[in-house]
Amino acid sequence: MTRVEVVEADDGTVRVLVDGQSLTSGPVDRWDLGRVLSAAAEQHGPLRVELTDRAGRVFIDVLHPPAGPTPAVRPAPPPPPTPDAPERPSAEHGTFSEFVEVTGEGFVPGEEVQVAVVVQGSSVGPCGRARALLDLSDLPDGVRAVVLLGVVSGTLHVEYLP
Repeated sequence: MTRVEVVEADDGTVRVLVDGQSLTSGPVDRWDLGRVLSAAAEQHGPLRVELTDRAGRVFIDVLHPPAGPTPAVRPAPPPPPTPDAPERPSAEHGTFSEFVEVTGEGFVPGEEVQVAVVVQGSSVGPCGRARALLDLSDLPDGVRAVVLLGVVSGTLHVEYLP
C-alpha cells in the first residue's frame, strides 16, 4: 500500500509526500488536501495516509480510490409553495438574520463538502456528517435549495429551504 505523509505547517498549509517524494511542487492549502489525496488515490490505488498536525499529533487512515462515477441522485421534489408564506428576510430591508442548518449523511469522514449556491465550504466531522449554517439574508432572492457536495466521495445531499 502506498504511504502518504501529510505534514501541517504553522501557516495552515500542508506538505504531501508519497513514499518519501513530494507529490506537489510546493505546499498545499489545507482546503485543497481532499482533492490532492483523491487524485493520489486514483493514481496509486489505496493510500495509508499519515497526517501530522501543528501540535505534533499523528492521525492515520486508509483512503481508497473512488469506485467509479457517482450515480446521479434525484432530489426530493420541492415543497409546494404556500400562498401566504411570509417573505424571507433580507439584508436590504434591514431585517434580522435568520439561519437554516443543512445536514447530510454518507460523507467520507474529514472530507471537504461544498455548499451550493457555493457561498461557503465546510468540513465533515469524524462521523461522516456534513453541516453548513447559512444566513438566509445573505442568499440571493429565489434560492430554493441548498446542495452539499462531497469533493472526495461525490456524495450529494439536496435540501429545500423553508
